[in-house]
Amino acid sequence: MTSAPTSRQIFHGIWTMTGAMLRQASLLIGGWLILLVAMEAAKIAYPSDEEYHAALRVVLDVVVGILQAPIEFALFRLLILAEKPTGHGFDSGSQRFRNFLRWTLIFQIMGAPTSFFLHYGSDVLGTFGIFAFGVLLAIELYIVFRLALLLPALAAGGEGVTLRDAWADSRGRLWWIIKIVIGALLPILAIYIPAQYAFGYSGVEDGVADLRIWRGWVLALFEATMDLVMALLLLAATALAFLWVGNRVKQAHES
Repeated sequence: MTSAPTSRQIFHGIWTMTGAMLRQASLLIGGWLILLVAMEAAKIAYPSDEEYHAALRVVLDVVVGILQAPIEFALFRLLILAEKPTGHGFDSGSQRFRNFLRWTLIFQIMGAPTSFFLHYGSDVLGTFGIFAFGVLLAIELYIVFRLALLLPALAAGGEGVTLRDAWADSRGRLWWIIKIVIGALLPILAIYIPAQYAFGYSGVEDGVADLRIWRGWVLALFEATMDLVMALLLLAATALAFLWVGNRVKQAHES
């Protein structure tokens, strides 16, 4: 594609791809939702107001990242290659999947410093902590957007796909990629943010540390559902960017 995608093309492409995932991989996505509900329930049971709870959350995020990587791998192949999820999508012995898993964890680890500053930076470092958070967030977002094509390329391409391929393809097209990702997230954020305020006013968040209270499970299910929808939309967005923007990554795929 030689011209920048229009907002209509982005919206249509992302929601078409998301619908395809829901139709053709419903069992896989259902299992993913159960995993996310369990993760949110654990976060509610162990809130991050104590140091060891915060450390537990980091470990939990890594474990969940490992468990959901095969699902994302299979869904990328569905979107790009029209390959329906089978046992092949969970081939943990392939070099391609190991590369995908390694980079999934690298991206996850990259977010750890900004997560720390978001929760503790202002308390530990004061005003400088807020400034450091802004700088780290800007750097992290720049790197993530520049490498947005890497994961879909690793999932649906050959073993020759490299970081350099993804970085080169995003050169001069960064705003295209940002536009695609924002186009994917804006609709769900328009639901998520007001819902968070509604939960606060309704008292659903009060006393959720005890999962014997029904409000805790309501919040866990809501957060997990929002996480899942955002993840599906981001999968569709990055797959779409791969198809529209990718050049070297697609050559690596076809080689």
